[in-house]
Amino acid sequence: MSDALVSVVVTALERLVPKPEPGNMAFVRCLPTELADAVVAARCRDGIAGWCVAVVSESGDQSDGRIGAAQAVERREDKGDPTLLFIDPEPGAGLDGILSATTEIDEAHLFGEAVKEAQRRLPQGFKGFASKALSKAGWQKRRNPLAPSPALEYLCGACDDSASLGCILPVIGLWPVKIDALPEISALEQSAFLVDRLLPTQGKLAVPEQRVASLNLGEDQQTAAEELLAYLRFVDGLPRCQALDGLLKRPALWLNNLRLPPPGALQTIVLKPWRGQNGRPLVWSGLRGDAGQELEYRLSLDDDAGATQRPLTLKWAVTPSTLPKGAITFHVDVVAGHGTLANQTVPANGKAEQKVVFSHEDFDEIDEHARFHALIRVGVLGDSPCEPVETESFVLCFGDTADGTTVAPPTRTAATLALAAADIAPDWESFRTLAQHPEDPKHFETAKNGYILCKWQGKVAKVFCPPLFRQLSDDWIGRDGALGRWRLRVREDGTAVGQPEFLPMDAGDAGVALAKASAKLAAWLKPTQGPLGVLYLIDELPVVNGYVDAASRLWRTGEPPLTLIQT
Repeated sequence: MSDALVSVVVTALERLVPKPEPGNMAFVRCLPTELADAVVAARCRDGIAGWCVAVVSESGDQSDGRIGAAQAVERREDKGDPTLLFIDPEPGAGLDGILSATTEIDEAHLFGEAVKEAQRRLPQGFKGFASKALSKAGWQKRRNPLAPSPALEYLCGACDDSASLGCILPVIGLWPVKIDALPEISALEQSAFLVDRLLPTQGKLAVPEQRVASLNLGEDQQTAAEELLAYLRFVDGLPRCQALDGLLKRPALWLNNLRLPPPGALQTIVLKPWRGQNGRPLVWSGLRGDAGQELEYRLSLDDDAGATQRPLTLKWAVTPSTLPKGAITFHVDVVAGHGTLANQTVPANGKAEQKVVFSHEDFDEIDEHARFHALIRVGVLGDSPCEPVETESFVLCFGDTADGTTVAPPTRTAATLALAAADIAPDWESFRTLAQHPEDPKHFETAKNGYILCKWQGKVAKVFCPPLFRQLSDDWIGRDGALGRWRLRVREDGTAVGQPEFLPMDAGDAGVALAKASAKLAAWLKPTQGPLGVLYLIDELPVVNGYVDAASRLWRTGEPPLTLIQT
């Protein structure tokens, strides 16, 4: 634990604790256990601004500044020396009275004061760089703010060694910078640029070779380029914070060792109009419509036709027109209201005209009944004085007819299979027939787009089955209903990395009944469309009722981790 970090936290507490008076008690519960122990160990004899200090611990070992919950309550009732308690963020039973009747020094005030103190301790010539680095990382911003703990860790690391102000930038999510004498604030622009370019969390992730090539490193940087490529391959799939941690031991990849070409100074973005002189859309745009009418882009209902459909295309020019290839990256969003329907990142191509193409696959997650009034917004990834620009609005929907009208799919979408069946079944007996034959392909099937179709006498309704849920339920059925849970790694943006991993769980003797019921349920579901493709009628499905009863008994009497079974 850094001495500077402990000292800074102590100084912040000295400014924030109330005036010490006999019987007073206050508490802090926002510090990590290791840091709280270090603070108390440093000040257990002298206290903090007249306050005794102690960590509330289950061990209650007073020799190292720890007390138990019962001792903490006794101190409050005895009205003795004023005491500042350091409590776990999720305290156990027995502390409710202290938490409700004493003063809390909360995270916002403690870390806010500690960050200010750490900044004051930095030497001249380094404070501006540190402040700009925190700003770049999102400190005190409303959108994607930097958490207070890494901000304080970064500043205190620099207090211990000001020369490390650049190399420990990964702590706050920035690319490390080699500092020889005084730091240059301009390097932080390139630091943020490298993180966005090489470790993006938005849009489609290019392969490592493409990301390195987009930097346009010079011939004298080829060795560094090869090491950078090896690093990106090694961290591919890791969260950004973990990937950045790997740079701490790779000084050859720090900025100033890794020399980037001068960035292009983009001044303006000018969109190419979609309409010709007659007011009709140009063929290359992929749009349809007449002069004076709102344009439309219609997605084909047929997946095979969609693969050959003309894509939605946008072109734009930039100033200066000689912008070097890869000098900047454009961020292009298809926006409807406050939501984003699709997005891409487009590196500058080195030509006078830039272009982006959205194909049928970019809109895979849009419901077939959806109809959006959308527009495309083009901006620059990272900080840029150039403001984003927007196209005219257009309608985004499904349809295939040649006369320009939009055709609705021949199915109705419902929130659940029960509502889907109720929509097409004319009476109770028809509904019951559907429920009694979930394995019959005449009534139920799964479409290529993941929807479960419910059919009755020429009518079709559907309900969406999320791909991940279908994958896990198929895996569970394929394992004959084995007891366990799944684990799936994801990136920061929620994108899956690899396949779900099944983790068997041993419920012991208490889980025998559930294991048998689970196996029976899996066997019953095997010829169906899965758990979402069945209509569950109360008291008419003993295999389902047996599974629910067995699970309820286990959860009431078993260990808490068993509630994670089949999640």
